[in-house]
Amino acid sequence: GERLRWLKFWQNNTDWIEGVISLANFLPSGTKQAVMSVQSGRQPNLSIAAYNKEKKCQFYSASDLGFIQEQQQVTSGSITGYNKSRLPINKARINRVLGGWSGFDNNWQLSFDNQSWHDVEIGQNLESIDLSSDLWWRWQVKPGDDDYNSPCLKMVNLFFWQ
Repeated sequence: GERLRWLKFWQNNTDWIEGVISLANFLPSGTKQAVMSVQSGRQPNLSIAAYNKEKKCQFYSASDLGFIQEQQQVTSGSITGYNKSRLPINKARINRVLGGWSGFDNNWQLSFDNQSWHDVEIGQNLESIDLSSDLWWRWQVKPGDDDYNSPCLKMVNLFFWQ
């Protein structure tokens, strides 16, 4: 189907794109087409001409104020909750992650009960003490010092042994 897209890409002062977010929901309801002009600088300003299906145009302006810098955290649901056999987990590992968080202090954690969390490095095995049949992961990121940089998590790959 027909969908209007307005995407913001950011690099976190690197040579590659570290994140992307859709801003299409910020356009006026009923917008079928938009033309934008960007005045670049430390705080980019946008001029937007938004057209509805009757080709009536409304003009808007916007300023990119960057991202809110605060401690962020992502916690998974139970990774093994779907498993009806519910065998105990002997060990687990965050095997691989994909995303962009250059310039941000972050840490990874695993839990077998969603209460007691253990800091782990990517690729480090964590042995289960109580042989729980549940597993969660958590990623915590501290705020950065540049409002135009933001962490972006795209994929987490876990291994666990039962």
